Amino acid sequence: MTLSGFNKRELFTYLEFLLNQFRRADGFWFLEAEYKFGYDAAITINEDVWDRMGRPMTREIKQRFGIEQRGLEAFVKVMQVYP
Repeated sequence: MTLSGFNKRELFTYLEFLLNQFRRADGFWFLEAEYKFGYDAAITINEDVWDRMGRPMTREIKQRFGIEQRGLEAFVKVMQVYP
């Protein structure tokens, strides 16, 4: 089934499922990094990954949702759709 095959309720249910999987994968990834490399290394790796991921994700959100503002106003709008 494609996304266009979902009705509105199914689409929201699926999006919530994807967000939960995304968060769960991030959490398990962190726990595994902590287990293998220690807490401090896991924190550093996690910060580095989210720093690298945050910039392109922010650009894509701004493009997809037509956010043209800058500064705090743009930040608030981006965070409304940031997963």
